[in-house]
Amino acid sequence: MLKTTIRNIYTVICCLVIALVLALGVAVIAGYQPKVLLSESMEPEVIRGSLVFVDTNATLDQIMVGDNVVFDLDGVQILHKVRAVHTDDGVVESVVVSGLGSSDETLVDSSTFIGRQGATFPRLGKYFYWVEKDGMWAGISVACVLILIGCVPWNRKKK
Repeated sequence: MLKTTIRNIYTVICCLVIALVLALGVAVIAGYQPKVLLSESMEPEVIRGSLVFVDTNATLDQIMVGDNVVFDLDGVQILHKVRAVHTDDGVVESVVVSGLGSSDETLVDSSTFIGRQGATFPRLGKYFYWVEKDGMWAGISVACVLILIGCVPWNRKKK
């Protein structure tokens, strides 16, 4: 009974890991970049530690006031809310962004624009940040544990 329960738990974990890897792969192929929100600048709308998928196919022309966008500021990617859109002859030249609790505004043009916020998963980013930070060793450790559990002879018959 215990072996069956352990085997079922292992199967569920493996299926979840495979589904997560496939979902991330499809998202990346579709032009979405997974990012982990490390600051509290967008709380309470997007909490620190959230996994945010950024639509890198979005263009500055598609951005409207109220959208959340990711941009590059001196090598750091930042998620902020669009406060104003500047156009020239109907073409969006730049947008003004700021964090939710801040009055500091930043001008974002096409050279610093990365994309628009897509799907967001609260708190899930903490795990991905840990894997990214500790990198290869974390992934190898999880894979080794799953392989070892999978090698246990579950159907061994007693003589």
